[in-house]
Amino acid sequence: MPCVVVFKPAADKTLRKLPVSVQRRIVAAADDLADDPRPAGSLKLQGAEDL
Repeated sequence: MPCVVVFKPAADKTLRKLPVSVQRRIVAAADDLADDPRPAGSLKLQGAEDL
């Protein structure tokens, strides 16, 4: 079951100010994380046991 990635309003506003090519790359990466939140090669955050 895929996750949902939601941008905060401030992040969305900043995203819209970026060039379209960069916007597409960021949205594509967010979509990939929604499908697979722990892709191969990802590392656990240090200092947080419950993450």
